[in-house]
Amino acid sequence: MNKNGPQYKKLLTIYILAGIIYVFIEVVFTAISGKILTLTKYYERISLIGLSSIWMFPIGGFLGIVLGLLNEWKLIKHWKMIFQALLGCLIITGIELISGIVLNRWLDLKIWDYTELPFNYLGQINLFHSIGWFFLSPVAFWFDDFIRAEMYGEGKVYSLLEPFKKLFTLH
Repeated sequence: MNKNGPQYKKLLTIYILAGIIYVFIEVVFTAISGKILTLTKYYERISLIGLSSIWMFPIGGFLGIVLGLLNEWKLIKHWKMIFQALLGCLIITGIELISGIVLNRWLDLKIWDYTELPFNYLGQINLFHSIGWFFLSPVAFWFDDFIRAEMYGEGKVYSLLEPFKKLFTLH
């Protein structure tokens, strides 16, 4: 046990909060984009109705833990933010692909299907969403630091703008 409490409590906290935020992001994205997936296909709607699947909670929680642990790795912390964001993007896209293959193709749950989008792979990932993950990765790293600082006294709280300032500077 470390001085700031058991590691499992931190990881459980990050898992739960990241899972909730991941579902919320998906609900907002589907509401804004106007695309919803029914059991048969995508429909375009301008009603600002957003939705998600309960399966996104464990996926988001797992991603929160993975990116949080990555964020705590001292070697990665010294990388330029652009490389951290790229690594985060690759990890999220990889987990999205694995999750999609298991949930959508093997279990046939039909949670998402990107076959109608350009630059997709197996209908489970696509370039557009990967670019979004690139820009959300710095938010995930900030979120991990924020939770650890606010709830466990590890480090200092800093502005959400800081990772984006670093992302767009080369030093």
